[in-house]
Amino acid sequence: MPEIPFHLDAEKIAKQFVESIKKNTGITLQYDVKSIKTLESIIDQLRQLKSKEAEKIVLSAGIWFGECLRALFGGQWHYEEQYKEWGILFTKKELTAFPISKAFKQYKNGLEDSVQGYAIAIKSNLA
Repeated sequence: MPEIPFHLDAEKIAKQFVESIKKNTGITLQYDVKSIKTLESIIDQLRQLKSKEAEKIVLSAGIWFGECLRALFGGQWHYEEQYKEWGILFTKKELTAFPISKAFKQYKNGLEDSVQGYAIAIKSNLA
């Protein structure tokens, strides 16, 4: 698959997610570690709903999570042909993270698949 400017859509979706969370909860998400912990709580609350609407929110949450990882650790959106999904490629260590998949794993499995734990592991692997 040829590279497409997914990052432009990702930035827009992430911004809309931040605005929606602010409007509906009063919580302001930043592109920082503290906000990843907040995201973990948001996904955990969405788990209780188990609805198509919750899944749409989790998709946006995963894209925001990717933008947050880019802000924290560098990297760029990259389509991984092997897995047929978008991830963040960290060129420093040639490591790819899949934030959208991770958001859905936490949504399905709970905190055993936490986005915060994933971010900590990425930081450790990039060190």
